[in-house]
This record gives sequence, C-alpha cells and structure tokens, in this order.
Amino acid sequence: LTQRFMLGVVPIALGGILVMGALAFYATRRYISTSVQREAATFALGAAASVSNFFKQRHSDIEALSESNLFADYHNNADYGLREEAEQYRRELERYFLKFSKRSGGIYTRITYAAADRTVVCAVEDSRILPAGRRAVDRAGLDAAGSKKGAISSFPIHEYPATGPHITFSRPVLDGTGNLRGTLLADASLKPLQEILKGLRVGSTGRTYLADAAGNPLLSAGPAAGRPSPSSDYVSAAPVNGTDFQVLSAAPMKDFQAPLKTITRFTLLLVAFCGGLVAFFICFNIRLMTRPIKELAEAARDLAEGRPGG
Repeated sequence: LTQRFMLGVVPIALGGILVMGALAFYATRRYISTSVQREAATFALGAAASVSNFFKQRHSDIEALSESNLFADYHNNADYGLREEAEQYRRELERYFLKFSKRSGGIYTRITYAAADRTVVCAVEDSRILPAGRRAVDRAGLDAAGSKKGAISSFPIHEYPATGPHITFSRPVLDGTGNLRGTLLADASLKPLQEILKGLRVGSTGRTYLADAAGNPLLSAGPAAGRPSPSSDYVSAAPVNGTDFQVLSAAPMKDFQAPLKTITRFTLLLVAFCGGLVAFFICFNIRLMTRPIKELAEAARDLAEGRPGG
C-alpha cells in the first residue's frame, strides 16, 4: 500500500518540480536574451549617431571648401583669356587645398578640382601639390556629381594599399547663373571612423560595422570580417542619418553564455535538492499515514489466524 501511494504521488511531485525549474530557467534565459538585444539596439542607435557626426563633418568641410571665391575668380579670368591672372588664382587654389588638407589632420589625402571638361585644374595629395593638366581619373564620379547640382555625393568605399580605406566626396561648383563650372572631389580617410568603431562594441568581443543598405559590412574596427550571423550573434542595425549607410552592432552570444551556464547549474542543483527533499517528506508522511492501516491489517490477520492480541 505504501509503495502504491509513493508510485502515485512522488513521480507527479518530482515532475512538477522539474517543469517549474525548466520554466524558471527558460524565463530567465529569455529575459537575459531580450535585455542583451535591447541593449544592442540602443547601442546601435548611439553608434549610428557617432558615425553620422563623422559624415556630417565631412559634408560641412566639402561645403566650406567649395564656397571659396577663388573658383569664380579663376574661371572669370580664364573666360576672358587672362591666362596669367587665371594661373595666379589656380595656384592660390592649390595653396588653399594644401592648407585645408593639413588643417584637417590628414583626413583628406587627396583634394582635386576638375573643370567641366574633366581636366584637372589643381590637386593636392599627401600634403603635396600635383602637376596640373592631367585627366581626371574618376569620370563616372564627375558625371554623377555634375548631375546633382549643388548636392554633395559620396562614392563606394575603396581601399588604398598604403593608406587604407577611403571614401570620395564630390560637389559641383556652379557659377552665378547655376551653370556647372567644375567638380570638387575629396578623398577622406576612414581610419578615424575605424577608431570610432573600435571603441564601440557590446560585450567583450563584440564588433560594430559600417554596412550598406542591404546590411553588407563595409568597414569595421579591425581586419575585414564576414557578415554577423543572427544564429550566433545578437545583431542590431540603425541607419546613419544623411547617408545610405547603416551601423550593425554584433554581440556574440558566447559572451553572455557564462551567466546562463551558472543559472543552468544552479537550476539543476536546486531541482535535485528540492526533488529529494519533497520525495523524503512525501515518503515519510505516507508511511506515517499508512501505519494505522498497516497495524489494523496485521491485527485482522492475527485475529483470523486465532491469535487475538498478536
């Protein structure tokens, strides 16, 4: 009888404890995952704001650079056939670009001004003035910039073997009547942006990427890395205002598995302890409850065998 009670009650009690332990574990795991995902999303928004400030500064620089009166002075003298005067203003533009490049702290590795016929008027590269009169290299870039009158354009990120990743900004230079006179192009180093991304990460080994609109990583703090995987990373994305880029924040799940492993061990120990304790009390109470019945059955058997009083 006692064994029947135990077989009917103990498994149910232990099963209930196991279910409650499992529910508690999965609820805690879900809470941690949700918290990390929320933190990664908030972090991505902050990182996108920092990256946006970098690009806003570049746009501001190109805007200021293109508004110099030296462009109009050069073209006015060139149009009237005043070659010597035009040459003086061209050299002034070269010195202006050189001073601007040095003042930027090395961010702008190349600044080029090309006329409407794509002939380079003046250019500086790595703090030195380049010879004038050569053809502009990026014809597609000049065509694209010329089609967006007054607007600043940026082109795909490219890698230079010596100086690392760069992005080219361009802005058309217009005369007083809105006609295109030339195009200003500035190659900006993205090393400062890499330093920004290096300091922005979630977890101990997380990474922050600059990605295109499709989510393909274009730039990160270190060597080129593959696309973060949602199956192994907590990934959040945030658009970079004023650009076609977005910031991806990836936090590897393994960085947050240590507390989950601790919770797992604790849950198993707690379930085992509580299960053993409950089983002991159930067995003890069942034995206590069935003792009178057992004694009554023994007394009846003794009576039937002619041994009254045992």
